[in-house]
Amino acid sequence: MSSTLVIQSHRSPLPYHWLAHCVESVRHWCEINEYEYQFINDELFDSVPEDLREKLQSQKVIASDLARLHVLEEALSKGYGSVVWLDADFLIFDPEHFVLPDEDYAVGREVWVQDDGQGKLKVYRKVHNALLMFRQENSFLNFYRETAE
Repeated sequence: MSSTLVIQSHRSPLPYHWLAHCVESVRHWCEINEYEYQFINDELFDSVPEDLREKLQSQKVIASDLARLHVLEEALSKGYGSVVWLDADFLIFDPEHFVLPDEDYAVGREVWVQDDGQGKLKVYRKVHNALLMFRQENSFLNFYRETAE
């Protein structure tokens, strides 16, 4: 067993051809770094408690946000030193230089560019869960999951 597990998920088959390129880029990065890789389909949602699944039936995005936290927490309990979540549309275009931080946990940062309706572009910088990384003994995952629930 590798000390690092990288997980991606999406319904299958992938609905867009370009998603396969994203998924393959992550698999390739895992091979280069000797990380274990796991792709899961909609069984991702099995990790969410039934009462929350019922409550979130019409809000799949929120259910998937919770599910990824449960799956990552479960992987850490199995003994992985580090677990990483990368959304299925996450593209690693420079795998030799994409390095996990030497921290107990990390969350992604997103730069969203949008037309402001007046012909100008507005840039939003936000924290985003398309990338999540947690190591054993981190102080954030349980807090994040419990707060999200």
